Amino acid sequence: FSSLPVDVGTVLDLSHSRTHLRVTGAQAQAFLSRLIPIDLRRNACPTGSVMSTSLHHVAITIWLSESGAYELFIPRGFALSLWEVLTETAAQFGSEIT
Repeated sequence: FSSLPVDVGTVLDLSHSRTHLRVTGAQAQAFLSRLIPIDLRRNACPTGSVMSTSLHHVAITIWLSESGAYELFIPRGFALSLWEVLTETAAQFGSEIT
């Protein structure tokens, strides 16, 4: 993309704007369904799916990876507060957040 003509567009590196969290465990789907307003059942969210949604009014992106983990990409400025919400809720379900 570095050779993109100026009259066509521009490139902006946003790679440091988000934090990556991984949610795993047998109850990961149930745990996340309590916090986000989208259907995570496998018929609606098959492996490889990428979804934009919100978590406590913060826009996030979720990817269901090949390993079965839910990969969350959250704005860096909200990372600490969302981490606290996620870890408190995960404890109830035996899910792990890394």
